[in-house]
Amino acid sequence: MDNYINMDNYINSIKTGELNIQDIDFIKTCVLLCRENDTNILNIYTNIKNSIEEYTKNIINENTNIKSIINKNINEWGLSINAHNIFDTEENIQNINNYNDFLHENMLFNNIIEKNKNLEMIIHDNNNILDDSIILNIYNLIDECNESKETIEGQIKFFKYIIFMINPSYDYLLTDLSNVKIENMNNIFLNYIIVINFIKKEYHYLLCILESILEDLIKTLYNLNKLLQKI
Repeated sequence: MDNYINMDNYINSIKTGELNIQDIDFIKTCVLLCRENDTNILNIYTNIKNSIEEYTKNIINENTNIKSIINKNINEWGLSINAHNIFDTEENIQNINNYNDFLHENMLFNNIIEKNKNLEMIIHDNNNILDDSIILNIYNLIDECNESKETIEGQIKFFKYIIFMINPSYDYLLTDLSNVKIENMNNIFLNYIIVINFIKKEYHYLLCILESILEDLIKTLYNLNKLLQKI
């Protein structure tokens, strides 16, 4: 693993098929690279995905033998596509790495929870009397909750969209090509299929967190509005 701990070398070894993801501790290495390069695992997965696509398309341009084999597999599936389109998805997703947006919303949510706890303490210390200052804080917190709720609902919708849309339209063709044992092509296509799956898995993980946050926000909003009913 030491030979591939450098980010560029590691990604290069995967995109060229020198490394088979199944033969290494892929996730552990990616986590280490995240720490060493101040990045996130989605960014690494996405870079690997994009690097494999770019490298393979260059190989298709430069290696007529590889291009011929890919076209042969395309014809066997009865497809009418160019060899360069084997990685196509139903729609072209420009930004699949919005991990920072997720972290930002998670931070805002934690701030809301902290403010809500402080508000509960203030109300308790005020003998459960809602004075003007407390009422203003309640309204402000409701506004923050609603804004965060709307943003998180949008993120949940987008994450579900990515999970669905990132799947290659011709995944069956790529699986077939992962059996082409010429110039590491089997490793390249297999690595691609696995990385796509890891991207989807990471988004499923983030999606579960967002759905849990949304549930807590809805409960917080309910309790805050219930407080206002006492005015």
